Amino acid sequence: MTAEIIKQFSAFPTKILAEAALPSDGILVKTSNYCRKKYIEGTSCSDFYSRLKDQPDGYYRCPFGFTAYKTSVIGVPVAITSIIPLPRDSASRNAAEDQRLRDHPVSGVTRESVEKMVRALESMKHIYGELEKQALRTLPHALHEIRKLNGAIKAESEALTADTGDSRCLTIFRASEFMSTQFELLDLLINESIARLPVKEKGQLDALVHKCVKIFETKAEQKRIKIDYFTRHTVWVNCCDKTLPIIITILIDNAIRYSPEQSVVTICVKKNGEKAILTVQNPGEMKLSPERRFVKNERGVSDIEGSGFGLYFAKNIAEQHGGSLTCDTDKNRVLFTFELPARK
Repeated sequence: MTAEIIKQFSAFPTKILAEAALPSDGILVKTSNYCRKKYIEGTSCSDFYSRLKDQPDGYYRCPFGFTAYKTSVIGVPVAITSIIPLPRDSASRNAAEDQRLRDHPVSGVTRESVEKMVRALESMKHIYGELEKQALRTLPHALHEIRKLNGAIKAESEALTADTGDSRCLTIFRASEFMSTQFELLDLLINESIARLPVKEKGQLDALVHKCVKIFETKAEQKRIKIDYFTRHTVWVNCCDKTLPIIITILIDNAIRYSPEQSVVTICVKKNGEKAILTVQNPGEMKLSPERRFVKNERGVSDIEGSGFGLYFAKNIAEQHGGSLTCDTDKNRVLFTFELPARK
């Protein structure tokens, strides 16, 4: 169950404590303009939420008189915030809280309603978990049947391309190859232990990247994106042949997905001493903070289709290969660097 779902279903303003963003509006109660203004003006609010992240669940008053209810209902610290809980706590009420309630009466909500909503979110989490388990039970069989069908399409389109040279058959063949890469990612989603398989095969990194570039050419053409691929070496690595292609497809797919139209994605494979290095660079900006980029279920942009699993799996696969995956970003570009030991 993702933090994004919690924000969409919360009746009251909600702050994901691990994120730097402003509290999001609730369905019934909006974040007060006073809170928004204070959050932007200085560090008092962000410091308050930073401290709150490590506190036990419960009510905590902010420096400006509002209250936040901290809970870890979805496994990550969340605050239901910008509220004045009723009935008031007469023993600890202060002038700031009195003033906030006068100025923002809609922010006065009952403690019972806050706690009832938290229980509802807990129930939602349980239902979501059961649905996920059910999907994982039925998905493998369905995936097997779809994979068989895709295999037949790929074989037929490949043969027709060889016989006729028809570009339409080549497009179908590339689409079926693209589908094959997505099946591997679904396998990993069903069984994350795949990312812990032994690294015992010999693989040619530059050739594998070249193949993946060809698979994604059609998707890039749809956005009029040019893929520049550079390599000056034959680069051999020890690898898990089931997962190494996954990290490459994730990085290329992300670069195309988050690049603006008519731009250039640059991919490079090289050998530097005892390291094999793959870099994938695209124009744009990574909106997630560095510590959140590789977290499961996190997505950098809400209006672009994505699962929130890709970079999480890519990081795991990099570590499986005894390597690393890092991201460097500024306002104009995003650069992912995958390093792993080169085979002697």
